[in-house]
Amino acid sequence: HAKMRKLEKFIQQVILAGMRKNSTGTKFDEYCARVEDVVNKDILGRTTPNAKNGQWRVPLDKKDVKKLGDVKLSGHSSTKFLAGLTHLARVCTSDYPVEYTNEWILACELLATVMEKLESKEEFDQDMVDSFQLSADEFCDVYCALTGRDGMTNYYHILRSGHFSYFLEKYKKLYLLSQQGWENVNSRFKRSFHNNSQKGGGKGGSSKLAPVMYFLPSPIKRQGHFG
Repeated sequence: HAKMRKLEKFIQQVILAGMRKNSTGTKFDEYCARVEDVVNKDILGRTTPNAKNGQWRVPLDKKDVKKLGDVKLSGHSSTKFLAGLTHLARVCTSDYPVEYTNEWILACELLATVMEKLESKEEFDQDMVDSFQLSADEFCDVYCALTGRDGMTNYYHILRSGHFSYFLEKYKKLYLLSQQGWENVNSRFKRSFHNNSQKGGGKGGSSKLAPVMYFLPSPIKRQGHFG
């Protein structure tokens, strides 16, 4: 979850930076429209609305539509956001001096480097662990200078304090501990349950699992040894 949680906070902070320059009235609406346009076209590749994936929207607070709500990402969308993060930084900071924009772009590039190393399938020796922590420290220096206390989360704390490096030293690569495969299976279970079942009621009987297994794709069943 590290990549998703880090990116959610990062995206929240860079969008908030732009909102401080476009906080009211028409400027706020135009700013949100610009951000949504860049995310859909340049990051997610959703140029045409359709029933399957729709369009990404700035996650505004339901109680106050002039405030930013929580940013939520899936594993797939977080990969796309990470690859196109500089596009988001440019549009969100376009009302600031170019030096400020460049600092955010640098933070984007450093975060991408950190995540590339963290997700590597290579076995880390001590030099590689040291190189990773140096990259993490460089990123945190830039990011914390931009966001301050508001940008801090547990995941940024364990990055800066060396906890990731500790486990890299111990296990050589964190890819071994990844649960993303099972997270993907769990996501498909939930979609099947909510979209293709009566949730345990109706003529299908009381079972909640049977209708899910019926609609679950065969490759997923084999992956989980379900049949």
